[in-house]
Amino acid sequence: GLTAILELFPLLVPPTTQFLANASCLSSPSVSTLAHTTTEDSLSISFRCIAINYDSKKMLTVIAKTLNEGLDNMKETQRLVREVFPSNFPDVDKEVEANSAFGVLEGLPREAIYDLREQDGYMEKSKCFADYLRAVVSLQWQTNLFSTIIRAASQRSQDGGTGWGRNEREWKKELSSASFQSLLSRLSEFHHSAILESCRIRSNDNFESEFRERHIKSNKSILH
Repeated sequence: GLTAILELFPLLVPPTTQFLANASCLSSPSVSTLAHTTTEDSLSISFRCIAINYDSKKMLTVIAKTLNEGLDNMKETQRLVREVFPSNFPDVDKEVEANSAFGVLEGLPREAIYDLREQDGYMEKSKCFADYLRAVVSLQWQTNLFSTIIRAASQRSQDGGTGWGRNEREWKKELSSASFQSLLSRLSEFHHSAILESCRIRSNDNFESEFRERHIKSNKSILH
């Protein structure tokens, strides 16, 4: 059940144009996630129910593997975005090598999703960017599950009064392993760079006026 839930979520994220239209409508600082759907909530609840009674060490191993695969997928789709939407952003090669999201949005046209349909190669470009955002959304969800596992394991240790029993030693040993530290380093690097990139774009001198213009245009028919 655990592996099935992890594999199910990416399949439930909307396809290319529908996902981009949804992301465009949610372009607001007050929105914290692109995937705040009932589907995500249902899968998360199911996962928490499993985490309460499942072996903590095994869960950490499975989710760590999934996260590393998700980071690899995100890195590849991020590389393709930089390739399909080229820019003159400084030190771009260094950012790509470092798995950093900083500068990844620089090459995107400053237009609303529904105004890009007339451009050459729209479908290819929209698919490339949607694949990247879908990878980011999946990674975000997996990271939340990761913290759920650690909290559940810690709570179980406290409630059972077996702070350093055999099972507790195993999952706590995993937290101090080199592979776990490497995973956290990769997640932190992407998280920090993604926040920095979002702030960089939103602090652009023309961002507010462009946002208002897109909002006015959004009253017209939009192709999903």
